[in-house]
Amino acid sequence: MKRLLIIASGCLGGLALTWICLYVFSRLDWPETWPTARDKKIGCWGLEHCANPPATVYVYLALFLLGPAIYFSTINGLAYRNWPLKKWAWSAGIGALLAIAFYYLSYAWPGVIAYLTNALSL
Repeated sequence: MKRLLIIASGCLGGLALTWICLYVFSRLDWPETWPTARDKKIGCWGLEHCANPPATVYVYLALFLLGPAIYFSTINGLAYRNWPLKKWAWSAGIGALLAIAFYYLSYAWPGVIAYLTNALSL
């Protein structure tokens, strides 16, 4: 029962991290990059504009939103009474940093592409 509670706390922590990242990054003052990327016709610039089968889109969205929750649930389930606290803390910290970087890049990547496209066309 304790292990299930630990796994559930990892899941809630991962969902909270996802929500915080998406909330904070969606409210930053990003430069307008999508029209530039759209005008340059550099491929798929939005999930709804890609020619992907619906199953691929659903899997991508599920992993995008639930990835940290799955990771932290797995780490907590494995670490409970098996890992020292230091190893668990390092795993959780690195996982949190990777999740934050992943969500940051999902917002910043269109700007990077637009910047490189404009820089290379000069």
